[in-house]
Amino acid sequence: NIDNLYEYQNKGYLKMLCGWTMFGDNENTRSINNCVIQGAGASIMRKAVSLAQDRGISVIYSLHDALYAECEQSQAP
Repeated sequence: NIDNLYEYQNKGYLKMLCGWTMFGDNENTRSINNCVIQGAGASIMRKAVSLAQDRGISVIYSLHDALYAECEQSQAP
């Protein structure tokens, strides 16, 4: 996205919607734009973990686009 690139070049940083910020002098435009996508994905995963935990699901860890959880066999679908 050209807006991301302009913001990064003009301000020297790029702030994700969740508040995380990428600082630096990265000249790789694909890397700059990828940071925004990866940041959004990370925010979605954090929200998914939070929603699962709110429902009593014991999340062990997340990996890429998956959540790993454990439960008693009697609780399994």
